[in-house]
Amino acid sequence: MSAAMVQDMPFVNVQEWELEDLELQGQQQGRSSNALGRSLRLFVRGAVLLSLLALAGHRTVAYGAQQQSGEADDNWEPARRLASPLQCTPVAVGSSAGLPVRGVRYAPHLVGEPYLHPESEPLDWYGKTYGQMHRRDLPLIGGHVGADTLTLKPWPTGAKTGQLIQFFGEMRNAGICKIIPTFHLAKYYADMLHAGDNSPRTDPSSAFAVDFTRFGASVNPAFLESIQAVAWTVDLSVDLKEVLPLVGVDCQSSMVSESDSFQRYMDLLAAMEQWVHPAYGDSVAPDLATIPFLVPLDLSRVSWAEPNFNKRLNTFVRCMSTSIMSGGWWPSHGGAAREVHWMLSFAEPVNQRATYNFRDQLSNISTSIRESNARAVVMVGTQALTKGDANPINSVNMMEDFSVDNSRYQNPIQDYEEVNKKTGTLDGIVYDEWMDDWDRGTRGPFFLAVDTIEKMKDRCQKGSRFSHDIDSCSRIVGNSGLIYPEFFGLAGSSSQLFRHCVHPRFSRNMFNQSDELVDVFGSQCVFMTPSHSWMVTSAVLLAVVAAIQVLRMSIGWCRQEAFQVVAQSEKLHANPARKEDIKVAHLEIRTEDSRFCGGHQLELQTSRVRSNEEAGWWLWMHVSTQTAILERQVGVEARAQLALEGRRSPDAEPDTSDIDGAMRVIHRRVLEGFASWCIYVSGDKMRCCSNGPDPQDLRACANDILNNSGRKVDRLFVECLLLRVMESIGEQMLQCPERLSYLLYHILQEAGDMAEVTPATFSINMDTLHDGLQQMNMHANPYIRKKMPNGKWELGLNFDDINESGIQCRKEVTKTYKEPATIMVIVDFFLCYRVPIMIKMYCMGVAGYIYLGSQLGNDITTTHNGSFFHPKWLRINYIQYTALLDALLWLLLEATLIIYITWQRWPSLGYKSPGIPSMKWYLEHALNLGVTVAGGFWVAMERSFVMKPWECAESDAGDCVDSRTKELFLTLRVVLMYWAARVFLFVFLNTKSAPMFIHGTPDKQARKNSGRGSCSNFALDIRVFLAWFAMLGTCCFVEVVAAADHEGS
Repeated sequence: MSAAMVQDMPFVNVQEWELEDLELQGQQQGRSSNALGRSLRLFVRGAVLLSLLALAGHRTVAYGAQQQSGEADDNWEPARRLASPLQCTPVAVGSSAGLPVRGVRYAPHLVGEPYLHPESEPLDWYGKTYGQMHRRDLPLIGGHVGADTLTLKPWPTGAKTGQLIQFFGEMRNAGICKIIPTFHLAKYYADMLHAGDNSPRTDPSSAFAVDFTRFGASVNPAFLESIQAVAWTVDLSVDLKEVLPLVGVDCQSSMVSESDSFQRYMDLLAAMEQWVHPAYGDSVAPDLATIPFLVPLDLSRVSWAEPNFNKRLNTFVRCMSTSIMSGGWWPSHGGAAREVHWMLSFAEPVNQRATYNFRDQLSNISTSIRESNARAVVMVGTQALTKGDANPINSVNMMEDFSVDNSRYQNPIQDYEEVNKKTGTLDGIVYDEWMDDWDRGTRGPFFLAVDTIEKMKDRCQKGSRFSHDIDSCSRIVGNSGLIYPEFFGLAGSSSQLFRHCVHPRFSRNMFNQSDELVDVFGSQCVFMTPSHSWMVTSAVLLAVVAAIQVLRMSIGWCRQEAFQVVAQSEKLHANPARKEDIKVAHLEIRTEDSRFCGGHQLELQTSRVRSNEEAGWWLWMHVSTQTAILERQVGVEARAQLALEGRRSPDAEPDTSDIDGAMRVIHRRVLEGFASWCIYVSGDKMRCCSNGPDPQDLRACANDILNNSGRKVDRLFVECLLLRVMESIGEQMLQCPERLSYLLYHILQEAGDMAEVTPATFSINMDTLHDGLQQMNMHANPYIRKKMPNGKWELGLNFDDINESGIQCRKEVTKTYKEPATIMVIVDFFLCYRVPIMIKMYCMGVAGYIYLGSQLGNDITTTHNGSFFHPKWLRINYIQYTALLDALLWLLLEATLIIYITWQRWPSLGYKSPGIPSMKWYLEHALNLGVTVAGGFWVAMERSFVMKPWECAESDAGDCVDSRTKELFLTLRVVLMYWAARVFLFVFLNTKSAPMFIHGTPDKQARKNSGRGSCSNFALDIRVFLAWFAMLGTCCFVEVVAAADHEGS
């Protein structure tokens, strides 16, 4: 890129425009009285409830209060007051102004938040989205850690840059007055790899050029106000593991030019150097030209096994610190000679003195820097891990150290100060980093300039962003030191029931090296709430979808009413049936056996035929067919009884004329369902309806069927034939036996008493028999309403509704049940299976209680929590938490169940029918609901939560004794009473007083009389069971013994 091209680039105009835009955004933040803003806020608040379902996968931010010892209070306010006396004052701009620094690398990570890829756009970690987390963290960093500088990750350089104003205000309130911003150079290196280019695009319209210019404008002192940018850096480091083997004894003999990755990296640095420090003309980023550029160098990636390691590293540092004009590699083209500043990154393993020795490594590199007339800022990460004793399964036997260890973080500062006294080349130290990043894996603080994007991502294949990986994501530094970058935080991070928490791992000011303890307020937790922008977006989407659905339903209703309902209604009522249009046919019952002929008649009334003759033809066809079938059935039954009698008494004379007995058996068999209907409908507890059949008449009908020995055979035959003909004419009404029983009862009542011996006429109304089928033909969809010919909007009928209308003794068929649709299907599923689901939940709860004392997890979680019957710490909290959770679950279940069942069975309330809730059912579930609410409220009022101190992970003596165990029964008496009530109600409300199924297995005597025994089958079942038990038991025994021998070996 030529110098003339740099001079002609219109970067100054872009910078001025960007700065004006940022200032305008800062001014607009205070104008909250704008009418449009107020309307937007009201709209957002009103759309919160509708937005929650659509926001489950979106990023969340923190708000609300923190929690200490189980009670919410504003714990970070004391820290804010502690930091408030430190005020930021403007500092004169200069190349060394603001150095040295005492810093922390800061980004508010969320548990489960993915680590950004190198080609990704920067996140707005320092925008309003994370505002409450800034208010929690910055006072701790400024007031307790004692830091005066933040090293920030790359931030968005577009329209969201104005949101940094609020972040800088929080920094000033916390007494942190300096920053080291980072430019997202890794993105443009990844773009080069993706495009296969060997050099970057640097023309004025390129994304690289525009983004860098905006970045330079975002550090303008007018924008930062009293916050000072003391240096700047990038998020891309050279890969020493690849480059060092190519370094020779001096700059000219080195073969680094053979590395394409190194050449791409240097071309990017050269482009930025020319933009910031051009050979002639104005700088496109004058605010960056006045502060040092820190060249990142990840020394934790160095391979100590490399021959002549120290010599090659010294040569590399010397060549990179020397300009091209002086025979080095640094891309400086004209202008005054400038000092090269480094950002040296180190990572300390556990027991680093023996495996790494940070002081010696820093001393060696500092000496090389001094010889090269360069300077450096040191970034060091040290991990909060310790040798584990409760979890020996881990191959390296490491576990998270939950205790406070000040020496872990003060030792690197002491080493830094000792080295700086000797060399005088270091300009500050920065901790890597403030809080744990659960998806960091084995990554360092910078991306590496390697040959593929996948290598840049440096994924931990076995790790997960939802787990704090100890045994999966590690790498070696030095000779044999293991590091786990996910535990580099000065504070641990976790997620607890929608809250994001940090746990400081120190109790002293890190930078003043005094023995005075600072007041660290334990765990700092904030609740999570959806982003406002996503709330507005989801609310708008929901409103659009709702409007479309309403419009769609309206159009559908109009079409149905205009084309379907009207046409069918006209067809149905074109010739309404008048009394004189009813066709009637009569047919006297005649059979081959004269004993079945008693002068009885069947009558058919219908409006669907053209003449009485046609009605007679239909009746004759059905009656003749069913008569023949019924006669044959009686004959077969007579022969079967004859054969059974012969088996019982082989020498007895057969009685060939027992047709009467066979007819009575067939009569009971055919009308068995009708008798059951009569008995159920005539129940004493509740009648089907207020104007339904008389219970005495119903019981008389059932008795005449079950005890028919004194009745005439011809009457029995015609009653059976009547039901068979109704089933034959009704066709699909065979699917509704309860409706047929209701119609049969009324036909029998109209024909006279069943005990009558005189001939009778039984009248079948075909239109009444088919009531419901016509409605189903017009509208059978039970999920939508449709305007019917009667002018009402009704849900579609099905056979269940027709059948249940018969149980409820309704004269007309109507809808009796509302089928669940859409979300109601899920509700119906959970309500139907609520008992087994809660049993599984209780089993999981007991398993969790056992786990808290199993010593199989972290020490703070699973050790020193007491025994099973004498709980302490987390187990006491767990018993109370589960009681509150159980109360909440049953409150939701019972309230939803009562509302849902009432909605679903509303058309049938007041009728007697299976599945319809009675008053007893409502009282039982209201009792459960009331006891749940009262018990949960009582447990909440008498709760006793105590947070287990981190130092109690290794001991339960001294200050680690749980004071609640002194009066354990008094502490848990309310919870134990709640659980006792829960067990009683759970068993009482879910125990059936009657079997759910009536089994049709005959009794012992009946099986014996029919030649079917049970003892032989039972003996066979026992033998099969014993055989399976022996085989499976042997297999389990062998597998357990083999596994035990394998573990022992």
